[in-house]
Amino acid sequence: HSLKGSAGQFGEAALEASAALMEQAAADADIATMVAALLQLEMQGLTLAARQPGPSEKTGKPDDV
Repeated sequence: HSLKGSAGQFGEAALEASAALMEQAAADADIATMVAALLQLEMQGLTLAARQPGPSEKTGKPDDV
């Protein structure tokens, strides 16, 4: 539930939808849908992580300094 709300706060609609799917599947004890939602959440997490700036982009310094 918290992930769904946080995703909505940050405008991450796909992440919010997957979290909502997971929440409903858990309430329904629907294991197959929970697995599918978990895979979606994992892919969206990787996508979000890839969009984050690296250390040199954050500080303006090379990574090895």
